[in-house]
Amino acid sequence: MPHLPNVLDILDRGALLVSIHNLHPEWGTPEFDTLTISTANRFILRVGFAAHDARLSVHIPRKYDDNDFREVWMPLIIAPLKFLKHALPHLPVPNVHSYSLTFEPPVNVPFMIFDWIEGTALQAFTKEWPPMDMRHRILNDLSDFVLDMALCPLAGAKGICFYGRFPTPPYFLGNF
Repeated sequence: MPHLPNVLDILDRGALLVSIHNLHPEWGTPEFDTLTISTANRFILRVGFAAHDARLSVHIPRKYDDNDFREVWMPLIIAPLKFLKHALPHLPVPNVHSYSLTFEPPVNVPFMIFDWIEGTALQAFTKEWPPMDMRHRILNDLSDFVLDMALCPLAGAKGICFYGRFPTPPYFLGNF
């Protein structure tokens, strides 16, 4: 079995920072902070700026040969976020700043760049947690979000059309 390179080893961090700087030169020089989150299928790197208080998150596949992440999950993440930002601007949806689906230079790995959203990861409810008042607030917020999405007008808009079964593309139509 051939040895696959570690994605973090082939990532050209300097080229990625240049790409980020070119997106928002007015924000100053971007720099990686010490936080790297590792999930089952991706690494999430946090980028900050010297002259601006914004932060971005950079998502890259965890494995070099993870075509599923690159070809299936990235489009399934990017398209809905762009659509929701366009169709429901009052919802707190992170901006999709840039992405690449290839292992080509200059960055050498597929990536997605989003706004960094501060907060705590959701956890499963237990009998003890969260307290009932917090549980009601969380469920009310989620139900408002789901209702907004359900009532979103798709007719005549550049929209999303999910169809087929995994992993048969296409998953989305539309350009935002």
